[in-house]
Amino acid sequence: MASPLRSVPQDLAAAQLALHHTCRELIALYGHLPHYAVPAAAWVEPDGTTPPASPGWSEADHTAVEELLDRERTLRAAIGSHPWWTTPVLEEAPPAAARPVLGREALEQAA
Repeated sequence: MASPLRSVPQDLAAAQLALHHTCRELIALYGHLPHYAVPAAAWVEPDGTTPPASPGWSEADHTAVEELLDRERTLRAAIGSHPWWTTPVLEEAPPAAARPVLGREALEQAA
């Protein structure tokens, strides 16, 4: 059976690709931030380990995370509410099955 996603609108594929990039940016940012968003002192766990104190995030860190989270929410809303999900082309492939394929095809188009 041919993929019903061959008729995916360009704006939907572009939004999916932008969401993928936004999530990657957010993961990379989290990897460079202190463990806790607010300053936290070191303490002793019941097993005897002591997590290091955390200086917390700077105001710029908070702003960067919020901007990425806002972009992610906006893109998820745009993708999930796109009119294409209600088109007859999806009769043979329900939206739940089409979403992962959309992500893969958007990434393939970008490559």
